[in-house]
Amino acid sequence: MTGSATLKGIKFSVEVECGIPRAALDANGIRVGGYHNGRQVPAINGREWTGWTVESDSSLHSGAYSRAMVEFVGPVLQGAEGMQEVADFLAAIRSIGARVNNSCGLHINISHPDLFKVAALRRLIRLTARHEQALWAINGSPS
Repeated sequence: MTGSATLKGIKFSVEVECGIPRAALDANGIRVGGYHNGRQVPAINGREWTGWTVESDSSLHSGAYSRAMVEFVGPVLQGAEGMQEVADFLAAIRSIGARVNNSCGLHINISHPDLFKVAALRRLIRLTARHEQALWAINGSPS
């Protein structure tokens, strides 16, 4: 099975928990919404982020008031273009000071019309296993 066939029909979204300097939020016009009531992320570095929201998350902890602990929630994406959007978004928030600590996590939500068919579930498990190191690296966790 080719890589594109493996991704065919799979939709996903990500939730990125991180700390970001409050000054960077203000400088970029980023307004944090309440938990499960995120606010639209404005343009960062000149690029619009349609469908990306940011919300507070009380499960995240930082030792400094100067850093806001937030969760960025992405839109439903698909295919290689969607994976590139996630990579670009991570680079954008990192460029304005986003960092993770041991209270942060990365949530990946996956949907597929055949997800609960045995063959599709096997493919998903193999795909995850094949890219496990990259998934850990995105989160900043040790391998």
